[in-house]
Amino acid sequence: MAVQVKHEQKICPHCKNLFDCKVSNIAHCGCTAIAVSLVTRNYISTHFEDCLCGNCLQHFEKLLNTTITEE
Repeated sequence: MAVQVKHEQKICPHCKNLFDCKVSNIAHCGCTAIAVSLVTRNYISTHFEDCLCGNCLQHFEKLLNTTITEE
């Protein structure tokens, strides 16, 4: 018997858009397709208490890593 896994709909704490979080099946979650640096992970974990949508993950990755390379 196959177990049905429900995905959770969340509101991104940064942009307030609705997205599907697949934490119960993390291998198929959209966030795993986005390469996020340790700098970005640390920033997100200190500024947000919940998952961010894929667009915001990409936004912070680009923003933080562009800032670092420009210094």
